[in-house]
Amino acid sequence: MKQIKHNLNQWLSRCSFVGIMLVSGAGYAAPGLLDVYQMAVVHDATLAQARSDLEADQQQLVQARALLLPKVNATAGLSYPDIERNQNRQSLGLRLDQPLYNREAFSLFDEATIRINLAQLRYDNVAQNLMTRVSQAYFDLLLAQQTLSFAQAREAAEKIQWERAQAAFEVGLASRTDVLQTRSAYDLAMADRIEAENNVDISQEALRRLTGQPVLQVQTLPLEHNIAPDAALMRMAEQAGLANEFSQNLAVQIATEQQRLAEQGITTRQADRWFDVNLTLSHSRTECGGSDRDPLLCRSGNNTELAINATLPLYQGGLTSSRIDEARLRNQTAMTAVREAREQASLDARVSLRNLERGQARVNALREAVKSNEAFLEAAEEGYRVGLRNLIDVVTARSNVFNAQNNLAQAMQALVLEQLRLKQVLGQLQPDDLAQVDQLLIAP
Repeated sequence: MKQIKHNLNQWLSRCSFVGIMLVSGAGYAAPGLLDVYQMAVVHDATLAQARSDLEADQQQLVQARALLLPKVNATAGLSYPDIERNQNRQSLGLRLDQPLYNREAFSLFDEATIRINLAQLRYDNVAQNLMTRVSQAYFDLLLAQQTLSFAQAREAAEKIQWERAQAAFEVGLASRTDVLQTRSAYDLAMADRIEAENNVDISQEALRRLTGQPVLQVQTLPLEHNIAPDAALMRMAEQAGLANEFSQNLAVQIATEQQRLAEQGITTRQADRWFDVNLTLSHSRTECGGSDRDPLLCRSGNNTELAINATLPLYQGGLTSSRIDEARLRNQTAMTAVREAREQASLDARVSLRNLERGQARVNALREAVKSNEAFLEAAEEGYRVGLRNLIDVVTARSNVFNAQNNLAQAMQALVLEQLRLKQVLGQLQPDDLAQVDQLLIAP
């Protein structure tokens, strides 16, 4: 897992540079999935917030360390012990306080260390979520583009069919019903094309929100590509499910780290009952002034003092006991959250496995459905030409072909996205996986 985090951090640094180049104008006409992710790394507000939170949380360790380091204060004063005689005392001092034993400060330092680990995990989780969000938005646009392409092809075919029926009607070779049927199919195809164009615009806007710049077109996933789920990944998911072991899942790691923080909170609150030992070293210089100085009221000179003090709290009105009880209850809540995170990870893994298994079978079935519907359309058109089929059979067959093609494209894309989601559940998702997806895509 450390290697995965290291690779992820390296990728984020490289993405920032490449994303800046893309923003400056060196972009692609049809960028791949990894290209779009690089744009999103630079622009995405959620990732930027997580990065700022991580940097802010890292300051907590500095603050906790400060409780263990010496504190040095300088003092200066002017007083008048006897105003009537105009006697005054001028003093300058330097004081150093060093905790020798402070159980609460030590515990707070340990808390800060855990908080930094927790902040890093949250940042890694946001970075992984950005990969899945970008992938989903990218394939939403891809599906919208393919649906539009199918709709445009169908509209063109229905228009030709309508024009032929109208021409045949004018010479008495077709009925008025044929003309109405073909015009109805053409109108419906036109309506589907308009809806598809609107879906493309919406998907472009969703991707623009992630990247901060327009992505008008993305690369396409050919229907003839054979997409097979990663067998090694599926075996890993099955083994993790059987052992109920999802230690690399970031949500589980976050919940576990929060539970560690809650346990440390109990130690911190219990430290309120312990004694503190502090060392104090001070040096002061006093100068007396006035017209009639009284040595009993003011005496000039230097004073150096070294002291070690121990403080033991005896009774705080029940505050300490209440804080300890609160910390224990919050620890119980955190333990329940760990169990819930593991159960959710197990459920997500099982769902992804089922989706991959049945998704592959569905893709194969839809690919055969496309072939059979194309063959039926060809037969229906031939049958209509020789008078064995009516025009409604041709219209229905053509609609079924485009529906089967659209369903196949959607199923193939869902298979790719499901594999990315399974990698995220297992804590294995990296930018390299997006590069592997790009190998399935081709420029339009």
